[in-house]
Amino acid sequence: MELKEAYETICTYLNESEKRKLLESNLTGAFKGGVVKPIYKDLVKQHLPYIDYPFKDEMDNVFCYRQNDEKPGLNVLHFGGVYYLLDPSSAFVPNQFSKNDKTNLVLDMCAAPGGKTITYAIKHPNDLIIANEISLSRANELAKNIERMGLANVIVTCMDPQEINDSFNSIFDRILLDAPCSGSGMFCKEPKMLEDWTYDKVIKCSLIQKQLLKKAIKLCALNGEILYSTCSYSNEEDDEVIEATLDESIEIVNINSSFDTYKTKYGNILFPYIFNGEGQYVSKLRKIKGDKIDINLLKSNNVDKIEKQYVIHPLLKKLPAGLKIIKPGIKIYDNREHSKIIYDNDYKFLCPIKKVEITYEQACSFIKGSEVFLNTNYSKKEEVVVTYKDIPLGYGRIVSNKIKNLLPKGLYAPNIRL
Repeated sequence: MELKEAYETICTYLNESEKRKLLESNLTGAFKGGVVKPIYKDLVKQHLPYIDYPFKDEMDNVFCYRQNDEKPGLNVLHFGGVYYLLDPSSAFVPNQFSKNDKTNLVLDMCAAPGGKTITYAIKHPNDLIIANEISLSRANELAKNIERMGLANVIVTCMDPQEINDSFNSIFDRILLDAPCSGSGMFCKEPKMLEDWTYDKVIKCSLIQKQLLKKAIKLCALNGEILYSTCSYSNEEDDEVIEATLDESIEIVNINSSFDTYKTKYGNILFPYIFNGEGQYVSKLRKIKGDKIDINLLKSNNVDKIEKQYVIHPLLKKLPAGLKIIKPGIKIYDNREHSKIIYDNDYKFLCPIKKVEITYEQACSFIKGSEVFLNTNYSKKEEVVVTYKDIPLGYGRIVSNKIKNLLPKGLYAPNIRL
């Protein structure tokens, strides 16, 4: 199916002018982007001069660039967890929760590879995010991304969302549901999505989406919010899913964004011709009827063992048992024989020992797995955190005038660019 034919089939709600704009926006190439830890915005711009920060307000730490030969993933800052690469439209979604002053318990039901979780976690460091993924391989990849970013307020779990037991009902203040979909919003970025698209796929995804949203409503706390999103333009996966799951316990909340979007009956669509990103649908729901649960009165799980080995968020101690956790926090201790836990990738962010600052060129060598030679001789052999611009890159051991590389070999980045 050609792109024009696909849009004619899928986007029946658009007029001819809008369809033409959508097609033209796809022909100009996809936008790419990333979310930056706010204190590093200027530093990232210095290293990546081709990026822009075109957004404002809640998305002021999201950058954007046209799809080209640039490789921001091969930069020392990316390795050091300063930014995470993602489509700007994906970054839009987790920024649409209503503002509040509480410490929120958040569930990302289908979190891999982690863009929405990371975007949210950076902006809300005091909240606890349960980032769940049904696939073990994808959950492990999600955990690696959280580890690289050094986010202590994210727990990674691996389970079918439908298996989250009833003791978790009505306790999540905020839920992200980026549901599996047919992917028509990604035709420009991923042409294979167009090759694989069928209407049968839309219908199958729609059934799964309705089940997931019903589960999300059960898990959502009274007065809590759900952001339901897809990267599909099909109404069957967007507004029709919302309509099929609406009941007296749920109300639709308008998304009052400073950005232009295409308004639908129950949500908003980000089209590339009105927003610098790929196609994305999002609807915001609030739970207005249901049981009011005090999380402080729940029978909590036993986290004593976890607490001895990890830096964990205080809210984790209050959660019921039943989550299949693969990453509960930042690991700080391992009692296994011959353990080298001090070298775990995210432990470096705690910087419990001496730091040694190196140049960008030296950082590139270090990340590739090489030793780093210093201008100073050190009389004492000791383990250190190696940093660039005070960004922790990993562990090394000072011996005389060089730093022996203690990065795990699996983290070496041989293609890092000067």
